[in-house]
Amino acid sequence: LLTFFVAVIIYEVFILIQLLQEIRDINTDRKLIKTSVILLGTRNSIKLSIVILSILVFIFLIAIYISVFPVKNIAYLPLTYFLFKPFFRSLKDESYSKSLLYEVRRNLVYVTIVFFILFFLLLQF
Repeated sequence: LLTFFVAVIIYEVFILIQLLQEIRDINTDRKLIKTSVILLGTRNSIKLSIVILSILVFIFLIAIYISVFPVKNIAYLPLTYFLFKPFFRSLKDESYSKSLLYEVRRNLVYVTIVFFILFFLLLQF
């Protein structure tokens, strides 16, 4: 069961990364090929990214609820704010969507650092 949840989470992350790369490359892709971002539009693609990220959080909560992950992992949920923040900011300002992939990667690095700090602190409890 743990393997299933980890596989689904990794799959969702790869979908999200691919969608962000298509958002970043929309201007060059418009001339060459049809991608999902071109068909949906930038704004709808950002909304789809928010939905995918929400599904990831929901899967994480289900895994905690059915005891796949320990309950103390709920302490990591506030970190999702830093992952959602660039998406909502790019919905407000269309020009921000060009640097969305960069901002998500940067915030992901910050979240990973805080995650490991929390992980080692929670090991003691």
